[in-house]
Amino acid sequence: NRASTPAPQTFLAPEPAGAFVALQQLETFVNADHPELLQRLALAKAQANSMMTDEMRRDLGVRESRAATVRSRSFDDRLAEIEERFEKGTLTDGMIVSMVTLLKLTEEQFAKLESWLDKIKEDKLRYEASNYFWFRRSQLATEERRFRDSEKYAEKVPEADHRAVLAFEMVEKQLEDLNDASSATQTLSVVSKLAGTLGNTLVRARVRLGLANMYAKVSPTFAINELSDAVAVMNQLKDPDLISTTVHRQILGKDFGHYIAFTVPNYSLEKTFKDLSREDISLPLSNARAIDDRYLRAIAVLAVASNCIEKPKPKDTVAGAY
Repeated sequence: NRASTPAPQTFLAPEPAGAFVALQQLETFVNADHPELLQRLALAKAQANSMMTDEMRRDLGVRESRAATVRSRSFDDRLAEIEERFEKGTLTDGMIVSMVTLLKLTEEQFAKLESWLDKIKEDKLRYEASNYFWFRRSQLATEERRFRDSEKYAEKVPEADHRAVLAFEMVEKQLEDLNDASSATQTLSVVSKLAGTLGNTLVRARVRLGLANMYAKVSPTFAINELSDAVAVMNQLKDPDLISTTVHRQILGKDFGHYIAFTVPNYSLEKTFKDLSREDISLPLSNARAIDDRYLRAIAVLAVASNCIEKPKPKDTVAGAY
Protein backbone atom coordinates (compact mmCIF):
# COMPACT_ATOMS: atom_id res chain seq x y z
CA ASN A 1 0.00 0.00 0.00
CA ARG A 2 1.12 3.52 -0.68
CA ALA A 3 1.38 4.58 2.95
CA SER A 4 4.01 1.97 3.73
CA THR A 5 5.53 1.48 0.30
CA PRO A 6 8.63 3.46 -0.65
CA ALA A 7 8.34 5.49 -3.85
CA PRO A 8 9.31 3.54 -6.97
CA GLN A 9 13.02 3.72 -7.75
CA THR A 10 14.15 4.39 -11.31
CA PHE A 11 17.56 4.75 -12.93
CA LEU A 12 19.32 4.56 -16.27
CA ALA A 13 22.08 2.07 -17.05
CA PRO A 14 23.29 -0.39 -19.70
CA GLU A 15 23.87 -4.06 -18.91
CA PRO A 16 25.63 -5.32 -16.81
CA ALA A 17 25.82 -1.94 -15.11
CA GLY A 18 22.03 -1.99 -14.99
CA ALA A 19 22.12 -5.14 -12.89
CA PHE A 20 24.58 -3.54 -10.48
CA VAL A 21 22.48 -0.39 -10.02
CA ALA A 22 19.30 -2.47 -9.74
CA LEU A 23 20.86 -4.39 -6.88
CA GLN A 24 21.91 -1.12 -5.25
CA GLN A 25 18.32 0.13 -5.37
CA LEU A 26 16.95 -3.17 -4.06
CA GLU A 27 19.25 -3.00 -1.05
CA THR A 28 16.88 -0.53 0.65
CA PHE A 29 13.96 -2.93 0.30
CA VAL A 30 15.94 -6.00 1.30
CA ASN A 31 17.32 -4.26 4.37
CA ALA A 32 13.80 -3.23 5.44
CA ASP A 33 11.84 -6.39 4.63
CA HIS A 34 14.27 -9.29 4.26
CA PRO A 35 17.56 -8.64 6.10
CA GLU A 36 18.30 -12.39 5.92
CA LEU A 37 18.96 -11.88 2.18
CA LEU A 38 21.55 -9.13 2.61
CA GLN A 39 24.49 -11.53 2.33
CA ARG A 40 23.17 -12.97 -0.93
CA LEU A 41 22.54 -9.46 -2.22
CA ALA A 42 26.10 -8.39 -1.37
CA LEU A 43 27.43 -11.40 -3.29
CA ALA A 44 25.26 -10.58 -6.30
CA LYS A 45 26.46 -6.95 -6.25
CA ALA A 46 30.07 -8.10 -6.13
CA GLN A 47 29.50 -10.40 -9.10
CA ALA A 48 27.78 -7.65 -11.12
CA ASN A 49 30.55 -5.19 -10.26
CA SER A 50 33.23 -7.64 -11.38
CA MET A 51 31.57 -7.87 -14.80
CA MET A 52 31.72 -4.10 -15.36
CA THR A 53 34.61 -2.60 -17.29
CA ASP A 54 36.13 0.79 -16.47
CA GLU A 55 34.39 2.17 -19.54
CA MET A 56 31.03 0.89 -18.25
CA ARG A 57 31.61 2.55 -14.90
CA ARG A 58 32.46 5.88 -16.54
CA ASP A 59 29.43 5.58 -18.80
CA LEU A 60 27.22 4.81 -15.81
CA GLY A 61 28.45 7.92 -14.05
CA VAL A 62 27.67 10.05 -17.11
CA ARG A 63 24.17 8.58 -17.38
CA GLU A 64 23.43 9.16 -13.70
CA SER A 65 24.57 12.76 -14.13
CA ARG A 66 22.26 13.18 -17.13
CA ALA A 67 19.35 11.73 -15.18
CA ALA A 68 19.98 14.25 -12.40
CA THR A 69 19.97 17.04 -15.01
CA VAL A 70 16.61 15.86 -16.37
CA ARG A 71 15.10 15.93 -12.88
CA SER A 72 16.44 19.44 -12.25
CA ARG A 73 14.79 20.96 -15.35
CA SER A 74 11.14 21.97 -15.38
CA PHE A 75 8.50 20.04 -17.28
CA ASP A 76 7.77 23.00 -19.56
CA ASP A 77 11.46 23.36 -20.49
CA ARG A 78 11.72 19.65 -21.29
CA LEU A 79 8.51 19.71 -23.34
CA ALA A 80 9.65 22.76 -25.27
CA GLU A 81 12.90 20.99 -26.13
CA ILE A 82 11.01 17.88 -27.28
CA GLU A 83 8.79 20.00 -29.54
CA GLU A 84 11.82 21.79 -31.00
CA ARG A 85 13.71 18.54 -31.58
CA PHE A 86 10.64 16.99 -33.20
CA GLU A 87 10.40 19.88 -35.68
CA LYS A 88 14.10 19.46 -36.51
CA GLY A 89 13.80 15.68 -36.85
CA THR A 90 16.30 15.03 -34.04
CA LEU A 91 13.90 13.82 -31.35
CA THR A 92 14.98 10.55 -29.70
CA ASP A 93 12.87 7.93 -27.96
CA GLY A 94 14.95 8.37 -24.84
CA MET A 95 13.92 12.01 -24.48
CA ILE A 96 10.24 11.07 -24.32
CA VAL A 97 10.79 8.07 -22.06
CA SER A 98 12.80 10.14 -19.59
CA MET A 99 9.81 12.45 -19.21
CA VAL A 100 7.66 9.47 -18.24
CA THR A 101 10.14 7.93 -15.82
CA LEU A 102 12.17 10.71 -14.25
CA LEU A 103 9.79 13.60 -13.66
CA LYS A 104 7.10 14.01 -11.04
CA LEU A 105 4.05 14.97 -13.10
CA THR A 106 0.71 16.62 -12.42
CA GLU A 107 -2.51 15.50 -14.12
CA GLU A 108 -2.27 18.45 -16.49
CA GLN A 109 1.30 17.48 -17.40
CA PHE A 110 0.31 13.85 -17.94
CA ALA A 111 -2.37 15.07 -20.36
CA LYS A 112 0.17 17.16 -22.29
CA LEU A 113 2.65 14.28 -22.48
CA GLU A 114 0.15 11.59 -23.52
CA SER A 115 0.19 12.36 -27.27
CA TRP A 116 3.98 12.12 -27.35
CA LEU A 117 3.91 8.45 -26.41
CA ASP A 118 2.75 7.63 -29.96
CA LYS A 119 5.91 9.27 -31.29
CA ILE A 120 8.20 6.68 -29.67
CA LYS A 121 9.51 4.81 -32.70
CA GLU A 122 10.47 1.44 -31.20
CA ASP A 123 7.33 -0.67 -30.73
CA LYS A 124 8.35 -2.56 -27.59
CA LEU A 125 9.73 0.58 -25.96
CA ARG A 126 6.52 2.48 -26.73
CA TYR A 127 4.50 -0.37 -25.21
CA GLU A 128 6.58 -0.48 -22.01
CA ALA A 129 6.71 3.30 -21.58
CA SER A 130 2.95 3.61 -22.13
CA ASN A 131 2.24 0.95 -19.51
CA TYR A 132 4.28 2.81 -16.92
CA PHE A 133 2.76 6.13 -17.97
CA TRP A 134 -0.76 4.85 -17.19
CA PHE A 135 0.44 3.17 -13.99
CA ARG A 136 1.85 6.43 -12.66
CA ARG A 137 -1.16 8.43 -13.82
CA SER A 138 -3.48 6.03 -11.99
CA GLN A 139 -1.40 6.35 -8.83
CA LEU A 140 -1.65 10.14 -8.96
CA ALA A 141 -5.44 9.98 -9.42
CA THR A 142 -5.72 7.74 -6.36
CA GLU A 143 -3.55 10.07 -4.32
CA GLU A 144 -5.85 12.95 -5.29
CA ARG A 145 -8.96 10.82 -4.58
CA ARG A 146 -10.08 10.87 -8.21
CA PHE A 147 -11.06 7.21 -8.01
CA ARG A 148 -12.98 7.01 -11.30
CA ASP A 149 -9.96 8.37 -13.15
CA SER A 150 -7.72 5.96 -11.27
CA GLU A 151 -9.85 3.00 -12.35
CA LYS A 152 -9.98 4.25 -15.94
CA TYR A 153 -6.21 4.65 -16.15
CA ALA A 154 -5.54 1.32 -14.39
CA GLU A 155 -7.52 -0.50 -17.09
CA LYS A 156 -4.82 0.56 -19.55
CA VAL A 157 -2.14 -1.29 -17.53
CA PRO A 158 -1.95 -4.86 -18.94
CA GLU A 159 0.02 -6.57 -16.14
CA ALA A 160 -2.41 -8.15 -13.68
CA ASP A 161 -0.15 -7.84 -10.63
CA HIS A 162 0.55 -4.17 -11.38
CA ARG A 163 -3.17 -3.50 -11.74
CA ALA A 164 -3.71 -5.26 -8.41
CA VAL A 165 -1.15 -2.97 -6.79
CA LEU A 166 -3.06 0.05 -8.08
CA ALA A 167 -6.31 -1.38 -6.71
CA PHE A 168 -4.76 -2.06 -3.29
CA GLU A 169 -3.49 1.52 -3.12
CA MET A 170 -6.97 2.73 -4.01
CA VAL A 171 -8.56 0.60 -1.26
CA GLU A 172 -6.13 2.02 1.30
CA LYS A 173 -7.16 5.51 0.24
CA GLN A 174 -10.86 4.66 0.23
CA LEU A 175 -10.67 3.27 3.76
CA GLU A 176 -9.37 6.62 5.03
CA ASP A 177 -12.80 8.19 4.49
CA LEU A 178 -16.07 6.65 5.70
CA ASN A 179 -17.81 8.10 2.64
CA ASP A 180 -15.58 6.02 0.36
CA ALA A 181 -15.13 2.96 2.57
CA SER A 182 -18.11 1.15 1.02
CA SER A 183 -16.34 1.33 -2.36
CA ALA A 184 -13.35 -0.59 -1.03
CA THR A 185 -15.13 -3.95 -1.13
CA GLN A 186 -16.27 -3.29 -4.69
CA THR A 187 -12.71 -2.44 -5.72
CA LEU A 188 -11.41 -5.68 -4.20
CA SER A 189 -14.20 -7.63 -5.92
CA VAL A 190 -12.99 -6.39 -9.30
CA VAL A 191 -9.45 -7.56 -8.52
CA SER A 192 -10.75 -10.94 -7.34
CA LYS A 193 -12.51 -11.45 -10.67
CA LEU A 194 -9.31 -10.48 -12.46
CA ALA A 195 -7.32 -13.01 -10.42
CA GLY A 196 -9.78 -15.72 -11.38
CA THR A 197 -8.78 -15.32 -15.03
CA LEU A 198 -5.06 -15.91 -14.44
CA GLY A 199 -5.00 -19.72 -14.16
CA ASN A 200 -2.54 -21.49 -11.86
CA THR A 201 0.20 -18.88 -12.05
CA LEU A 202 2.54 -17.20 -9.61
CA VAL A 203 0.86 -13.86 -10.35
CA ARG A 204 -2.51 -15.29 -9.31
CA ALA A 205 -1.07 -16.66 -6.06
CA ARG A 206 0.51 -13.30 -5.20
CA VAL A 207 -2.61 -11.33 -6.07
CA ARG A 208 -4.76 -13.71 -3.98
CA LEU A 209 -2.41 -13.20 -1.01
CA GLY A 210 -2.73 -9.45 -1.49
CA LEU A 211 -6.51 -9.75 -1.63
CA ALA A 212 -6.56 -11.82 1.56
CA ASN A 213 -4.44 -9.18 3.27
CA MET A 214 -6.69 -6.34 2.13
CA TYR A 215 -9.99 -8.16 2.73
CA ALA A 216 -8.93 -8.69 6.35
CA LYS A 217 -9.74 -5.01 6.86
CA VAL A 218 -13.28 -5.19 5.48
CA SER A 219 -14.45 -8.82 5.35
CA PRO A 220 -12.63 -11.62 7.23
CA THR A 221 -14.76 -14.28 5.50
CA PHE A 222 -13.72 -13.12 2.03
CA ALA A 223 -10.14 -12.89 3.28
CA ILE A 224 -10.07 -16.58 4.19
CA ASN A 225 -11.62 -17.50 0.82
CA GLU A 226 -8.87 -15.61 -0.99
CA LEU A 227 -6.23 -17.20 1.24
CA SER A 228 -7.53 -20.70 0.49
CA ASP A 229 -7.40 -20.03 -3.24
CA ALA A 230 -3.85 -18.69 -2.92
CA VAL A 231 -2.78 -21.91 -1.18
CA ALA A 232 -4.53 -24.07 -3.80
CA VAL A 233 -2.74 -22.21 -6.59
CA MET A 234 0.71 -22.25 -4.99
CA ASN A 235 0.37 -26.01 -4.49
CA GLN A 236 0.11 -26.33 -8.27
CA LEU A 237 3.35 -24.44 -8.86
CA LYS A 238 6.91 -25.73 -8.82
CA ASP A 239 9.16 -23.78 -6.43
CA PRO A 240 6.91 -20.68 -6.27
CA ASP A 241 8.69 -17.49 -5.21
CA LEU A 242 6.27 -16.11 -2.63
CA ILE A 243 8.93 -14.55 -0.42
CA SER A 244 9.71 -11.48 -2.50
CA THR A 245 7.37 -8.51 -2.16
CA THR A 246 9.08 -6.46 -4.85
CA VAL A 247 7.44 -5.67 -8.18
CA HIS A 248 9.70 -4.73 -11.08
CA ARG A 249 9.35 -2.93 -14.38
CA GLN A 250 12.00 -2.32 -17.01
CA ILE A 251 11.84 0.03 -19.97
CA LEU A 252 14.67 -0.80 -22.34
CA GLY A 253 15.84 1.19 -25.35
CA LYS A 254 18.72 0.53 -27.72
CA ASP A 255 21.28 2.38 -25.63
CA PHE A 256 19.54 3.00 -22.32
CA GLY A 257 17.36 1.36 -19.75
CA HIS A 258 15.04 2.44 -16.97
CA TYR A 259 14.53 -0.04 -14.16
CA ILE A 260 11.79 0.51 -11.60
CA ALA A 261 11.30 -1.45 -8.39
CA PHE A 262 8.82 -0.95 -5.56
CA THR A 263 7.71 -3.06 -2.63
CA VAL A 264 4.18 -4.36 -2.09
CA PRO A 265 3.74 -5.43 1.56
CA ASN A 266 0.36 -6.99 0.67
CA TYR A 267 2.17 -9.68 -1.34
CA SER A 268 3.99 -10.97 1.74
CA LEU A 269 3.13 -14.58 2.63
CA GLU A 270 4.31 -14.12 6.22
CA LYS A 271 2.48 -10.82 6.77
CA THR A 272 -0.76 -12.15 5.31
CA PHE A 273 -0.87 -15.22 7.55
CA LYS A 274 0.10 -13.20 10.58
CA ASP A 275 -2.50 -10.48 9.98
CA LEU A 276 -5.32 -12.95 9.32
CA SER A 277 -4.64 -14.92 12.50
CA ARG A 278 -4.56 -12.05 15.00
CA GLU A 279 -8.11 -12.73 16.22
CA ASP A 280 -8.61 -16.40 15.34
CA ILE A 281 -5.82 -18.78 14.35
CA SER A 282 -7.89 -21.82 13.37
CA LEU A 283 -8.64 -21.16 9.69
CA PRO A 284 -5.32 -19.43 8.89
CA LEU A 285 -3.46 -22.29 10.60
CA SER A 286 -5.45 -24.86 8.63
CA ASN A 287 -4.51 -23.10 5.39
CA ALA A 288 -0.88 -22.84 6.48
CA ARG A 289 -0.70 -26.58 7.12
CA ALA A 290 -2.21 -27.21 3.68
CA ILE A 291 0.78 -25.68 1.87
CA ASP A 292 2.77 -28.43 0.14
CA ASP A 293 6.10 -26.60 -0.05
CA ARG A 294 7.89 -27.27 3.26
CA TYR A 295 9.71 -23.96 3.37
CA LEU A 296 6.62 -21.87 2.64
CA ARG A 297 4.56 -24.00 5.02
CA ALA A 298 7.06 -23.37 7.82
CA ILE A 299 6.95 -19.60 7.20
CA ALA A 300 3.14 -19.57 7.24
CA VAL A 301 2.82 -21.75 10.36
CA LEU A 302 5.40 -19.70 12.26
CA ALA A 303 3.63 -16.48 11.23
CA VAL A 304 0.41 -17.80 12.75
CA ALA A 305 2.21 -19.07 15.84
CA SER A 306 3.87 -15.69 16.41
CA ASN A 307 0.49 -14.25 17.35
CA CYS A 308 0.20 -16.78 20.16
CA ILE A 309 3.64 -15.84 21.44
CA GLU A 310 3.05 -12.10 21.24
CA LYS A 311 -0.33 -12.12 23.00
CA PRO A 312 0.00 -11.04 26.66
CA LYS A 313 -0.60 -13.84 29.10
CA PRO A 314 -3.65 -13.40 31.36
CA LYS A 315 -2.87 -12.49 34.94
CA ASP A 316 -3.11 -15.36 37.41
CA THR A 317 -6.11 -15.20 39.70
CA VAL A 318 -6.47 -17.03 42.98
CA ALA A 319 -9.93 -18.41 43.71
CA GLY A 320 -11.12 -18.35 47.31
CA ALA A 321 -8.54 -15.86 48.45
CA TYR A 322 -7.95 -15.62 52.17
